[in-house]
Amino acid sequence: MTSDLNPRLKDAYAHATGWEEAEIEEMKATVRKVWELYYKPSTAAAATLVGNISGDISDDSDDLRTHAYGYFKKQRLEDTRDELETYGSTPPVDMDPKKFWLQYYVKPGADPNSSLFPNLAQMARDFLSKPASSAGVERLFSRAKAVISDKQAAMKSDTVNALLCLRNWYTLKMI
Repeated sequence: MTSDLNPRLKDAYAHATGWEEAEIEEMKATVRKVWELYYKPSTAAAATLVGNISGDISDDSDDLRTHAYGYFKKQRLEDTRDELETYGSTPPVDMDPKKFWLQYYVKPGADPNSSLFPNLAQMARDFLSKPASSAGVERLFSRAKAVISDKQAAMKSDTVNALLCLRNWYTLKMI
């Protein structure tokens, strides 16, 4: 997923390293699912903004209210682009990912319309700032390798979990 959000790579990395087309489509589908679930702005939120804007216009000017409401609705709702789709349709850019997404990140309190990818930039910051692995997971695999030999590789996960717990308790002198 992170290679898709890297402006230098996008899906070119997957193609260059020989991924199957089905794997590339699965990666794109995963990115799209995360985008839609957690980062894509809802049209309900935009409609609320439309209501707030149209309500700020004085009551004695119905024509101005109708015009402003229509204009804002067109700009915010009908003309709303899917940031992920727009980003995906552009070619890779030879630019440091941090600098690329920083220019599109909207700081708290700033106008979200001032950026091309305000929500996608947040998603990229969230995913690209996290390491691919952590020391804790690596230690767990090292301990599991010490407990499980090649001959014991067919053990069920419950058995492996129990062995790791027993080894940990023994090390801590709990048993």
